[in-house]
Amino acid sequence: MATNRDAQWIQHEYLDTYRIASLVETYANSHINYLRELEALTLDCGICAFIPHWQKDTALHKFIRYAAEIMLEDDNSGKYKVAFGGDPVHPKWTLPLEEALVTYGIQDEVLWEIPEIAPVEKTQDNGVIYTTDAPELRNACYEYFQEMQMTQVYNDLLHKISDEVFFVMFTNRVALQNLHQYLAYHVLNDSMEYLEPDHPQLMKFYTKSGRMRRTHIPMWARRAIFFRDRGICTKCKKDISGLLNPFSRENYDHIVPLAEGGLNDVTNLQLLCESCNNKKSARLEPTSKQYQRWF
Repeated sequence: MATNRDAQWIQHEYLDTYRIASLVETYANSHINYLRELEALTLDCGICAFIPHWQKDTALHKFIRYAAEIMLEDDNSGKYKVAFGGDPVHPKWTLPLEEALVTYGIQDEVLWEIPEIAPVEKTQDNGVIYTTDAPELRNACYEYFQEMQMTQVYNDLLHKISDEVFFVMFTNRVALQNLHQYLAYHVLNDSMEYLEPDHPQLMKFYTKSGRMRRTHIPMWARRAIFFRDRGICTKCKKDISGLLNPFSRENYDHIVPLAEGGLNDVTNLQLLCESCNNKKSARLEPTSKQYQRWF
C-alpha cells in the first residue's frame, strides 16, 4: 500500500510523454481549429466533470486523458506494431498498448499477440506491386483495443499517462490559459438552465449569474502554484516569497477570471503580487510567457 510519502513521487517512464503533451498543447492553443476532435469532451454534459471545485484530478489531467485516448486509438488501429519475445530474427508482434502496459508495470508481460494474417497484394496501373495488411488484421487490432478500453488496466494506464504529461505541462501557463478559455465557453453556454434539471447537485457550485462561486483556495493548491511560480509575481517579476521582504503578500489569481467562466481549478491559477492583482481585477489578460532560467 502506498504511503503519503510515496504519493509525493511519480516514476517517469517518458513513453510518448512529449508526443501526448504536444497534442494536448495543440488542442488547447488552437481549440477553434479542432472543435470536431474535441466535441466528445463536452458532449452529453461532459463539462459536468470539470465543475466541482479544487479537484486534484484537475482539468488538465482530464484533458490529457482525452487527448491520450485519441492518440492511443490511432496508434493501436493496426498501423503500428512492436516486436517482443526472445527471437530477434523471427519476433512476435504486439500493439503499442501492450508495450505501454508492460513499461508502466501494469502488466508483467505482453498478453496479446497480433495474429499472423497474410498481407494483401495490390497492383497499381504502373505495374508496381504494393502490399497492405489484410482487413482482418486491422479488425483484430481494433476489436482488441475496443475490449481493452472497458478494462481497469486501461484506465490505470490513462491515469499514469496523465500524471506524467501533467508534470511536464503544469508550467506552461499559456497552454493552461487557452485550455481554460475553451472550458469557460462551455461553463457559460452549457450550464445552469441546461444542467439544472438533470444535475441539480452541481448547482451549488454556481452563482445566480451562471459563473463559478468564489471559494477558499485550499493550501495544497496554494503551495503548488507558489512553488511552480517560484514565489515570483508572474506579471512584474517581483519577489513575493517572503525571503527578501517579510511584508510581501502573494495573491492567487484565476488566469481565466470566474467572471469570464473560469473554473476553481489549480491549473487556472497564477501567482501575482498584490499590486498586479489589483490592477488585473476581474479582467481576462494574457498570462506571462516569461519564465526564470534555472541557471
